[in-house]
Amino acid sequence: MNCTQCGHETPEGANACPNCGASLSGQTQVATGAPAPPGASAAPPGAGSAMPAGAAPATPGLNLPPFAFDFNRLSRNERIIGIASLVLLISGFLPWDKYGGTETTTIAGAPTTVESASVSFSGYSLHGYFWIVFILSLVVVAFLVMKAGWAHMPFRLPIPDDTALLVVTGISFVLVLIGFLTHSYGGGGSESGFGTVYKYGWSYSFGAFIGLAAAIVAVAPLGWPLIQKQMNKGTA
Repeated sequence: MNCTQCGHETPEGANACPNCGASLSGQTQVATGAPAPPGASAAPPGAGSAMPAGAAPATPGLNLPPFAFDFNRLSRNERIIGIASLVLLISGFLPWDKYGGTETTTIAGAPTTVESASVSFSGYSLHGYFWIVFILSLVVVAFLVMKAGWAHMPFRLPIPDDTALLVVTGISFVLVLIGFLTHSYGGGGSESGFGTVYKYGWSYSFGAFIGLAAAIVAVAPLGWPLIQKQMNKGTA
């Protein structure tokens, strides 16, 4: 048995420690090398040991590496894809199509436009499936931000990064191209009477051209080399 004051081994049944003289009555003595009593649970390894100065206790599930954004961690292709995807995401809120008309009246033998009006529609309001493009573009931007912020990603995709980016930007490009080539409501024409001609119909707005250009730029860095490879394979 050990003295709880100085740790010196004491004889069984002693009332005072022969080394330091501390009273042993009423104190719980610590056994050395004695087996634990039945049913007692053993302390885990390292229990009771002092924590190093400055060390923070580990928090389960929060073992992420420190985040420090560095644009240089991204390759040239990834930078182009990230910026183009951000522009594509924003372009859906811009006017894509506009519907309007002009009223032209012949005055003194010369046609004169006396009234015109138009209404613009964003890409997301025209094409509901454009919200898929929004989500895919947001995923691309978020992934590249994480890749630029962590020197080592805390997770790994089941496929190579370039393949994943090509698939996502490719889907976005196809959806944007479909939306660019189709007008949701269609229609248009002209009416005339009593020297007045009224023309109405759909026309593209600047958001459509920005969105299509952004979708092409986003998929081109990884998609064009693949197309060239297939073309060279076909001519070989």
